[in-house]
Amino acid sequence: MMCLKFLKIYCVYLVLCIFKIIREKITNSKNTITTKNNYQNYKEFNDYLKKLKIFYKSEKISKNKILVTDFVSTPGYTHTSGVIGKYLVKVINGKIDGFIRQGDFRGRKILENFGTDKIYNLNQYSLIMTLNSFLTAARLFLKVRSIDQFIKIKLNKVNIGMIVYDHILRHGRTGTFDKFSFKYVYYLTLAINVNKVCKNIFKNKYKFAVILETQFIPNSIIFENALLNKCKVICHEGGSNKITVRIYRNFKERFQSKIKFPKNVFNKLQKHKKKKFYENEGNKLILEKMKINQIDQNDHSVKKNQINKKKICKIYNFDPKKPLIGVFAHDFIDGNFINSGRVFRDKYTWFIKTLNFATKHKNINWIIKDHPTDHTKPPKITAKTAYYNLYKNNENIKLLPNEIKSKDLLTSIDLVLTCSGSVGIEFPCFGVKSIIACNTYYSGFGFIDSSKNESSYFKEIKSTIKNKNFKMLDTKIKKANIYTYLLYHIGINKCPIIPEFRWSRRGFKEKQFWKDSYKLMKKYDVKNDTFLKKLSYQVDKDHTHMLNLF
Repeated sequence: MMCLKFLKIYCVYLVLCIFKIIREKITNSKNTITTKNNYQNYKEFNDYLKKLKIFYKSEKISKNKILVTDFVSTPGYTHTSGVIGKYLVKVINGKIDGFIRQGDFRGRKILENFGTDKIYNLNQYSLIMTLNSFLTAARLFLKVRSIDQFIKIKLNKVNIGMIVYDHILRHGRTGTFDKFSFKYVYYLTLAINVNKVCKNIFKNKYKFAVILETQFIPNSIIFENALLNKCKVICHEGGSNKITVRIYRNFKERFQSKIKFPKNVFNKLQKHKKKKFYENEGNKLILEKMKINQIDQNDHSVKKNQINKKKICKIYNFDPKKPLIGVFAHDFIDGNFINSGRVFRDKYTWFIKTLNFATKHKNINWIIKDHPTDHTKPPKITAKTAYYNLYKNNENIKLLPNEIKSKDLLTSIDLVLTCSGSVGIEFPCFGVKSIIACNTYYSGFGFIDSSKNESSYFKEIKSTIKNKNFKMLDTKIKKANIYTYLLYHIGINKCPIIPEFRWSRRGFKEKQFWKDSYKLMKKYDVKNDTFLKKLSYQVDKDHTHMLNLF
């Protein structure tokens, strides 16, 4: 059996890998030519570039080096990366280099006009490098016997197996995998290619790297290499021009969420004389956030106060005397490895095991709320497909219709179950208890704690049901609302040189984006730039997060 596996990898997979690499190189070359032709005579884009060049004129030479990366390769991300990079130039008296995909014409032109010293190309489809990397990938692959073992593969301390698995989930658009395929060897080969390039680049002793997206290939590999080489990483989370700015200072922080704020900041808010104000404002913010999320994800709406527990029980013929527990599904192909303390292999595995648990507890009414992204660009496996394939015949488990939003359930359910989703903080703000399955950005602040393992996760659910311990202490509700205020107000900062725009390609208006960026640079006043002051303070004090306190 081992001999057959050996032959399959070194013969069949090697040929497939070479073929796929060549095909990718051809596709990339065609895309580069098309992009170049599209942008050469794009008036708004060229006006934007001219303004960039004047606005960000060359600074004096410095030894403090900053690496600005761009691998999401959308106008909004590229512009935001460059802007944050240039802010750092002012703060640490530095100079920037760029790091982009080979053939990224638009990204190169933008970063050149931001005043980059040099720009590195990621040629991850180099045939010679790939052949060498394939041998390493095959050697590593032959040592593992299961997906869980594959995820644990490390190469020079980089979590390369985990990154590859996460990438396969994303690009295969499937929430989990139980069997190996050619994809594992192929993407492991590409990941090793990226790792080799990173090792050479970070010999340059960069002080900061701007990496806005820290998931998937190549971003996650660049992210880990930067931290391993004592290069701090600055990234962002949130909307377009109103963002959370996070600095990762060392590799120990690698599995902290971008929006997990320091406990000392949270503790100060709890002791502050305006504590009651923070609680009230936090509650308003979380409700508004829930409304906005539903609108952004095209989730449907129902009339106000139309849904309650009594009506849900009537619709599904549930016994209203039994507890009603909500299982809130995730976007199964996103954010699987952004937090530490994973209890389940991935979010889909959590979902299935939780529903398997539900089938054995007929004394509880269970409702499933699918994730809003399932209505826009759904993966191959969604909560709906899983329900109809596996659980539709269970009388005590029902899938809610699209018309019912998460916020409509705030007064309807007794308990919320999520792996690490936002409902885990949203519902506690209104007194509904939540149980989560791993560390997340809101765990550990006194209102919710993560499970240590599968056993403790299910044990907590059983205990809550048995003791009917559904009510939250008032002190915990207050803490949840204070943290929400920190999350959505104090941690949010507006940048005066980044216009408001939609991140999604579908809703993005490119021509308007270039015009708006041009206008903001034209009217910029450094004297009134509080974003620059806050970043200077953040860097000077070595804080993880920029705080809206100016």
